[in-house]
Amino acid sequence: MPRTAHRFRTPILLAATAAAALAGGAAGTAGQAHADYVLHTIGAQCYSMNPNIVDLPAYGGATITTDVARPGRFDVSSDSKSIFPFASDTVVKVTQLASGATKTYHRHWVHQFLADGGGYMINDIPARGKVKVTISGTNRGLLTLPAATCSGTVTVPG
Repeated sequence: MPRTAHRFRTPILLAATAAAALAGGAAGTAGQAHADYVLHTIGAQCYSMNPNIVDLPAYGGATITTDVARPGRFDVSSDSKSIFPFASDTVVKVTQLASGATKTYHRHWVHQFLADGGGYMINDIPARGKVKVTISGTNRGLLTLPAATCSGTVTVPG
């Protein structure tokens, strides 16, 4: 599946960057703004049927965050909106491509009613270099259905 990487660009980050640049300029420094972390989207088009049937599709992808200030570590996070709440048991498998070493993480979470606050996050996953992240699981609502299996490869600064 295709993977895209992009710099984190939200109004909050832009406002914080502008404030930091202004503060640097006021102190007489050349405050150059840049992000030290990168968001990688895996499975951007990875959806499965919602277990409540008449609802939004269940998103199976995730955002991988790498940060040069935290070499050898990365984070995985995801969220999926729903009109009617349902639960997911998500499995995130991380494979270090150079060595073949694999570690599996499990998360149980509830999809929220079109609001923020749901989803899952796995922080400080140890890895270096090219890493394959595979996400799968089970969604439980009116029915119990397999979640989409989504994967992608990212490079974690080491």
